[in-house]
Amino acid sequence: MKKSLVALATLAASGAVLAQATIYGRMDVSYGVKQATFGNGGLNWKQTGLMDGLATSNALGFDATDDIGRGMKGRFVAETGLSPTNGSGMFGMRTGSAGAQLDGFAGNSSDLYDMGTRGGYSQAANRQTFVELSGGFGRIRAGFQRTLGYELASFEGHTMTSEGAVGGQIGHVFGLGAAGGTRSNAIEYQLPKFGNLTVTLQNGSGSGRELTEFGGTGSTNLANGVQSDQRTRNSLKIDWAQGPAKAGMVYTSYQQVTSGAVMNADLNGDGTNDLTATYNVFGALTGVSSFGNRTGKTAQTVNLTQLAGSYDFGMVKIGANINMGNQNITENASAGSSNAVAAGSTVDIKSQAISFSMPMGAMVLSGGMGTASTSVAGAATKDQSTSQLMLRYNFSKRTAVYGLIGNAKDQTPINANSTSATGYMTQTAAGVLTTF
Repeated sequence: MKKSLVALATLAASGAVLAQATIYGRMDVSYGVKQATFGNGGLNWKQTGLMDGLATSNALGFDATDDIGRGMKGRFVAETGLSPTNGSGMFGMRTGSAGAQLDGFAGNSSDLYDMGTRGGYSQAANRQTFVELSGGFGRIRAGFQRTLGYELASFEGHTMTSEGAVGGQIGHVFGLGAAGGTRSNAIEYQLPKFGNLTVTLQNGSGSGRELTEFGGTGSTNLANGVQSDQRTRNSLKIDWAQGPAKAGMVYTSYQQVTSGAVMNADLNGDGTNDLTATYNVFGALTGVSSFGNRTGKTAQTVNLTQLAGSYDFGMVKIGANINMGNQNITENASAGSSNAVAAGSTVDIKSQAISFSMPMGAMVLSGGMGTASTSVAGAATKDQSTSQLMLRYNFSKRTAVYGLIGNAKDQTPINANSTSATGYMTQTAAGVLTTF
């Protein structure tokens, strides 16, 4: 022990700078009641009991920096989701959405504009993992990371509702599901700050990799012998800040082209599907999956513009978000990738949200409302609205209790009296959260 201390003191005396690592985390558990009804008022599902991730996302992360000299720093971040109330496993999973939380079930939805009705837990537990190099040239970051649109919508102080709970899950993030998602593999470059402006560029994919091609000898190959899955996303982000005022803009362009028979292939001719994958969490088999089975080619282009701003008046902080764009479907798209909209169609995307946060000593009252809609040739295909109110009491900087209420509606004419589409969701919950 003494030798180790002497060695450390020698390094410090010689001017060596050691990497600094931080372990951080968030844990949020609540007791609540969620309910979803069909458009005709009939019960879809109802859930009562302990739940996780309502006021904040549960996570465990590692953040390390290294001063490498000449004004440059290296850094890595690795953050995974946690599911504290999931009996099927806390590690290797995270809460899928604001919907029902069902142990052992993934929270996936084929609907790119779903209002949060799909629940379960996601095996995509990686929240972000990247390496970074920064200096006078700006910042370069590579790895699995938040998309710039998700950063603006949820992490820069313009939104004060919780998207993990009913009533805060629509307006500010609407359209991101179609525009490549909330996280993906990407290379990001942030230019040196110019006055009050910060400019960031990001090139990445949607889910998976940017381009995957298959040859092989299986009978499912296309006529040209090549099957492919290509997803490309480019984003530009501009942030402005001065005193209590902040504003930002993100423009995202996303293209996806997927060959029809690519995903269920016998690549070596042995009669089995070579693209099946298993998911293993600490030795326990949690699921079996393949890339999926598509019979028609998918091709689409999505353009999404996001505007956000906030102002802190001291007694109250107010934020607003506006999203607008379109999804152009140019090939025979499958329901899973294009929200069941016919080829040759254009989906117009619009949403807006406003929120507030009012500190009152140790208490903070926050809330907001939002609307979101899609239309094809002027006919509404989605017409959604949300509202949420939360009261939080901070025992310290790290531990708090809270209560929240929220609701979400889908007023699309086709769903107004539906016996299969969710028309209304409500939630009431009280919880405890702590960070470290």
